[in-house]
Amino acid sequence: MKIAYFLDIPIGLGGAGNVLLEQAKLINSVHDVLVLIPCNADGVMNPEYRHRCERACLNYQGMCYPTAYAIQNIDMIQVWQAVEKIREMARREKVDFFHSVQLNIAAELASRELHIPHLMNIYQIEPSEFLFARMDIFPRYHSCDSHLFCRVWKDNLGVMTRCIRPSAPLAAIRHKERRAGGALKILMLGGICGHKNQLCAIRAVHRCREKGLPVFLTIAGSADRAYEEKCRAYVAAHGLEEAVRILGFQSNVAPLLEEHDCFLCASVNESFPSSIVEAMTYGLTVISTPVAGVPELLVDGINAFISQGYGAEDMADSIAACFCAYGEDRIHKQAAELWGEHFAPEVVRRQLNEYYGEILQDYPPSPGKTAGKRVTEQDIQEICKRLWDRGIRENYVLSRCYYYACLSRILEPGEAWIWGAGNFGRYAKEIAEAVFPQIHIAAFVDGRKTGEYLGLPVYTPESVGPGAVKYMFISFARGREAAMDVLEGKGFVRNRDALTLP
Repeated sequence: MKIAYFLDIPIGLGGAGNVLLEQAKLINSVHDVLVLIPCNADGVMNPEYRHRCERACLNYQGMCYPTAYAIQNIDMIQVWQAVEKIREMARREKVDFFHSVQLNIAAELASRELHIPHLMNIYQIEPSEFLFARMDIFPRYHSCDSHLFCRVWKDNLGVMTRCIRPSAPLAAIRHKERRAGGALKILMLGGICGHKNQLCAIRAVHRCREKGLPVFLTIAGSADRAYEEKCRAYVAAHGLEEAVRILGFQSNVAPLLEEHDCFLCASVNESFPSSIVEAMTYGLTVISTPVAGVPELLVDGINAFISQGYGAEDMADSIAACFCAYGEDRIHKQAAELWGEHFAPEVVRRQLNEYYGEILQDYPPSPGKTAGKRVTEQDIQEICKRLWDRGIRENYVLSRCYYYACLSRILEPGEAWIWGAGNFGRYAKEIAEAVFPQIHIAAFVDGRKTGEYLGLPVYTPESVGPGAVKYMFISFARGREAAMDVLEGKGFVRNRDALTLP
């Protein structure tokens, strides 16, 4: 059998994409493997993925196709453009099976035309996102690394699913020499961003040092610039330069894993962090928040140190507990047993190959579920035409036509306010007036401006209360999550009456 593996992004390296690449490496000894590497607009394929494929002696090709991390970000225009290219590639290469990561709708639609199975690795998702599942374009076969999110996808889309944990990067676990009482060197890996929660981890290390514990933290990963600046500002403001290192993206993390004692996962939104598996493979003690699938396998004081919550005090308590017990073998022996049961490469290879066999036996699948009144291709084209006729022709906005078409089905007649009385707000108003004729934009909300904007009143965020308005549109990207938190605290519900625009 020949399997095509579709990676996720044209630049950089994500944990989900790397998990799929590791799965391709495992299956390469069982089936023929072809890795598809995304290209940018200039046709240049992702250099990090290319390097990793060459190092693993994997057959690969570059191709332009879209993927999405959230349902509302699906770009159906690019999807339709990519389907034919994928179909031609599969026929030319005589591919029998697709395996992709994230929402690769183009691969799904092409697989249906080719009458071959398609398995998608898709992970954490805000459940309210399924309000936008209004076309029959979603996977029928699903895989994920936590039982929690397997259930979420199955319950909402009716997919066949399987929990398969990330594969370890080495064939055998390594063991570190452990001495209690010395300095504790802690490592964090992954994108430096809000949901990875590195700032809270830095605060936790600060608290530990204030209590006299000699702990040091290294953070490595590509960064959201604004969030990284907050992290660096905290380090500088509290004199932690010698205790906290913030590195950029590291293609080879093995040296970091070898030189550190513990691994810290501070995430507030994950499925099951593959970096935990990397850390366990190199013998690091794991400290983690109880995020998503982590408590399914890791137990506080048994095989890891799991915090009670996601705050700095919670993490500081777990770091302190790890420091006190670091010299004990008990936890590390239990962690090694867990590694052998769930993360060892031969275990993951067997589970994945068995799942492929079950999919082949089940194929063709039953139809999937959709939410509410369906969106059609004609609906999306009509939204696109309305925007174009209004002179709104930016690629980013046009890429959101599927989302706008879904909203046009969801939104009931009524008033809306736009948060952001500036250029973003003006743009959001133009889009809303073009595609949501049932919605009347009645006001703006802004934390810095007052008076009027575009002839409409500008209210403060404090003025937004329960029942004040039917819908709230957040128009800006930077600070969007903080604004959403404010609205949710006032009784609004994400993706129901608290929405993003554009």
